[in-house]
Amino acid sequence: MDNNIKKSVEDLLLYKGKLIRNSKRYREYVRERLQENSVNDIVEAFVMGAIDGMIYDVGSALDFTKQKGTTDDVTAFSYRRRIIKKVWERKQ
Repeated sequence: MDNNIKKSVEDLLLYKGKLIRNSKRYREYVRERLQENSVNDIVEAFVMGAIDGMIYDVGSALDFTKQKGTTDDVTAFSYRRRIIKKVWERKQ
């Protein structure tokens, strides 16, 4: 891969990562997921975040995002919340 492309990808990832890190809305979303699933362990919290990111990535990659005239959106907070809750229920 071209070095300019590598740098551009890294710049994009850093930019997006900082947006997420500094997002009040996302922090509240994370706090709610941890509380509703009784997660207190930092490793479990990290795993839950990885699952949340995976759901978003799969939804985006498959283009299962909100389409005109529908309410289907795998990347939406409400959808990800529901899937995370199911994963955590089965874990216990």
